[in-house]
Amino acid sequence: MSILGIGTEEIRGGTPPPHISKQFTFLCWRLEAIAIRKVYNQTRLDSIYVIYVKNFRSMSWRIWFFLLFVQLLMTFDICTGDDFDDCTEYVQIKNESLYDRDPKSVNDLSKRPLGFMSVLIPFETNNADAKNPCFTLSLDDSAKQTVQVLATSAVGDSSFCVKSQPPYSQPTCQSGIKTCQDSPIGHNSIKYVFYCDGCESDLPIWFRLTVSPSFSD
Repeated sequence: MSILGIGTEEIRGGTPPPHISKQFTFLCWRLEAIAIRKVYNQTRLDSIYVIYVKNFRSMSWRIWFFLLFVQLLMTFDICTGDDFDDCTEYVQIKNESLYDRDPKSVNDLSKRPLGFMSVLIPFETNNADAKNPCFTLSLDDSAKQTVQVLATSAVGDSSFCVKSQPPYSQPTCQSGIKTCQDSPIGHNSIKYVFYCDGCESDLPIWFRLTVSPSFSD
């Protein structure tokens, strides 16, 4: 019988033969090398795990921060005021020669002096269900056009706001609004909402929406 290639009769007493010592020493080296390799591999795995956990924690923090930021934007909309629901179709007087130029028409909210139209921005504290005036302006969805918005307060210099959809842009808030924007290609209409966050009562305003002739680059 032999163990690792060594006969049993050779290891029953006395000093082991030289070839046994060499094989035993080689075996010890081999076992030591295997043990060292296991420790190295485990240390390497531990290091990789630590790096992975740190990166994962860092990534998780960034993801949670981004989700929190999105939630805040949804909760605290930078563009306040009513939504763009139930908008009234705006009737544009395209021919300026048809404008009502009678100065007395300014005192009649049912008139359209110089093409302007009068609306009332409600004081929401008195009527929580009141909706801010919203108008839909028809466009040529296949052409580039410019929409001009003119609006002014009918009471002193009270400031109010207007926002549009699409395209979304920062609201314009002034006592007298004069702004232009290019019409969105591929859309056959654009909506405008007038509202007032700092008003303490209903606010009447005059406004006019004008669409320029089509143009191309």
